[in-house]
Amino acid sequence: MKKKQKKILMAMLAVLLLICLGVLWLFIPYARFSNAGRIDIVSVEKYTSDSQTDDLTSVIDVKELKMLISKLECAKIPLGSVSDGTAFPLYNITFNYFDEQWTVVLGEGNILYQNSDTRGYIISNSLLLIQALDVLTAN
Repeated sequence: MKKKQKKILMAMLAVLLLICLGVLWLFIPYARFSNAGRIDIVSVEKYTSDSQTDDLTSVIDVKELKMLISKLECAKIPLGSVSDGTAFPLYNITFNYFDEQWTVVLGEGNILYQNSDTRGYIISNSLLLIQALDVLTAN
């Protein structure tokens, strides 16, 4: 009987370990848009202090922006509320990727979403993109 109990305990520990690894895997960020050639920039807006936007689409280096977007890392599952992510925005980038429209809102929330009615993906390396956009838009 003791041998059988050990086997059951080992099986339960193995299942628990697999579940923990699976949950951990879900929260490891990954680059969702790895193919920069398939990114088509629709619009780039920078928010000013009086809640107005400046359209930067025609003045920004599109090739560099596509490369930056291809390096965005976010969670594998949508966790963030789109309304929370858009509370105090700095930049709003809309682009198509394989014919699907996506929006990146950078600022306090740093969120990526397809539809404002759904939950968004929290961007883990957003500070890198914000700093790069500040440099790209300073010229």
